[in-house]
Amino acid sequence: ENRRFIEPTVPHIGSLIRHDLHTVVEASDVIVLGSSDPDVHRQLARNLRTDQVVLDLVGVPQGEDLHGRLTGLCW
Repeated sequence: ENRRFIEPTVPHIGSLIRHDLHTVVEASDVIVLGSSDPDVHRQLARNLRTDQVVLDLVGVPQGEDLHGRLTGLCW
């Protein structure tokens, strides 16, 4: 169902996907955090800049370790 929607709507989605979190963070102004995986949190803590905004959807308990501007939503 999702695939039938997304392919005609955003046909170039494959060219936007990155398999390396560092690359994504480096190129982003806003990070939407939807994972509470500790490994993801550690990578963000290492790579975030102070000028980046993190929209936290999961309520990361160690959010204060992140260097970006953390904003919680839905928790």
